[in-house]
Amino acid sequence: MSKLEAPYSLLGRQYATQEDYPTKKCKYFFMGFITALVLTLLGGTAFQLYMSSSKVVTVSSGRLTHRWPEPPPHDQVARVARYVVHISEWASIATISTADPIKGYPFGNIMSISDGTVDRSSGTPYAYITRMDLSGKDLLMDNRATLSISEAQSDYCQKHDLDPEDPRCARILLTGTMEEVRPVRCLHTCCHSL
Repeated sequence: MSKLEAPYSLLGRQYATQEDYPTKKCKYFFMGFITALVLTLLGGTAFQLYMSSSKVVTVSSGRLTHRWPEPPPHDQVARVARYVVHISEWASIATISTADPIKGYPFGNIMSISDGTVDRSSGTPYAYITRMDLSGKDLLMDNRATLSISEAQSDYCQKHDLDPEDPRCARILLTGTMEEVRPVRCLHTCCHSL
């Protein structure tokens, strides 16, 4: 069979020439698809670069993610302390133990803290401590305590390649007396913050 003969025979199509395939439509579809794919990848990369360069610190708690501004300059000690309390979700509490085996010795424990709701922070840490907890029992007998809080809870120290013990990764030690929150309004605010 030569190229001049009809492409069909009694048995059906036997061969096809270059003109029989719709290659131009396919070519334009694939070019458009590849262009859209490249633009999407470039847009995603640009967005990631923008997000990594923006001045936010992310603190993650379960499924929630909060964005906080950069910390204040480290020479402003009081502002840094309030900032670290605000971004922190937990702290270490040290009390004087009342449990028989270690009575009179320092006792450390971990607890959740909050300084108010996200939009109404105070810098004053609040914690829900049950009277059944060892620290709660200790505080009923002697309300002196020390809270240890670290900026390492946020991703700020990790982003700046700082070890949690590096002085530029702030650590706050609050020593004093713990007070039980009694007014109903304060209790309502505290419970919604934790």
